[in-house]
Amino acid sequence: DADALNAAVAELGDAATPRGPSPSLWKRQYRRALTAGLGVVLLQQFTGQPSVLYYATSIFDDAGVGTIASVFVGVFKLLATLVAVATVDERGRRSLLFAGISAMTVAL
Repeated sequence: DADALNAAVAELGDAATPRGPSPSLWKRQYRRALTAGLGVVLLQQFTGQPSVLYYATSIFDDAGVGTIASVFVGVFKLLATLVAVATVDERGRRSLLFAGISAMTVAL
C-alpha cells in the first residue's frame, strides 16, 4: 500500500537525519575509555598492521614464500583471538590491553 509506505518513510525521515556526535560521548566518565580505544586504533595504524595484513599475499609472493605464508598468518590470528577470548575472563581486559599495547609499541 503506497500510503502506508509513504507514512513509514515520513516517520523514519526524521530518525535518519544525520546528527553530530552525541554530547554524552564527551563527558568525563567516558574519557578514559575513549582515550584507550583511540589509542589502540592509532597504535595499530602506526605499526602498519592493517597495511601488512591487506598486502600480505603480495608481500609474501614477492618474498618468495607464496600464499601458504598468508594462510599461516590467518591461522595465527585465529589462534591468538581464541586464546584472548578464552583468557579474557581469567586475566582481565586491562592486562590483555596492556600486553597488546606493549607488543605494538615494540613493533614500532
